[in-house]
Amino acid sequence: MFNVTSTSDAINSGSREISTLIGGSIKPNALMIIEGEAKTGKSVMCQHLAFSALLSPANSVAYYTMYRNFNDLITQMSMLSLPVQHYCVTDRLRIQSLHSFVVRGNVAQTAQNLIDSVKNLPNRFNVVVVDAVTPFMVRMNPTAKLDLFQAFREQCNDNRSVVLVTSTHVLEKSTAGRVFAMSDYYLQITMDETVYKTEGVDNRAIRVLKIHKLRGVEIHSADIIKFEIKPKTGIQILPFVKVRV
Repeated sequence: MFNVTSTSDAINSGSREISTLIGGSIKPNALMIIEGEAKTGKSVMCQHLAFSALLSPANSVAYYTMYRNFNDLITQMSMLSLPVQHYCVTDRLRIQSLHSFVVRGNVAQTAQNLIDSVKNLPNRFNVVVVDAVTPFMVRMNPTAKLDLFQAFREQCNDNRSVVLVTSTHVLEKSTAGRVFAMSDYYLQITMDETVYKTEGVDNRAIRVLKIHKLRGVEIHSADIIKFEIKPKTGIQILPFVKVRV
């Protein structure tokens, strides 16, 4: 989805529609937040992002996943025609289960374990994807949540870009505003409430991608992209429903 380089070059998107939305590229050392409720396609977006980054030999990706077994993520990406086995073998893709950081009854230590893991990554891992931080924040107070996001904000240096996935319901209004301020890019994915019929059956799950922040600048009147998630394809943009709001 987004090609990431380990130099000061811009980060270009492999999707023309999404590339247009993000102004053609993502600046280096960026913090991107992908927000939405369950089953809106946040994980698939991250998987496309990671795969596109790996297509450049300059990049290495650290991917933190809710899957307990890293092979489950490899299988999932393969089903979307995103083969990553080779990158795992060559250690250009390092997959870590978020469950391995959990300390029962101690959310603060759990969060710190995750942060320490990212801090200790070799510098060549210039792309970090955390899908998702939601489970770490369920029992956190607002201050602790902000500290977690701030810790990742601080990782966006030395040519490292960080993508964090979060659910809408875990961010209080005041917390959401502060997180938004920390981010360079803020993407929101929702389900389209419009009814679409396929051969007379209402079975199309349409997602809506909206960018609220671009290169550190809040977007008050933004384009949206609607897409579906297809087996062997992943994200399939629906150009006929792209509108300006």
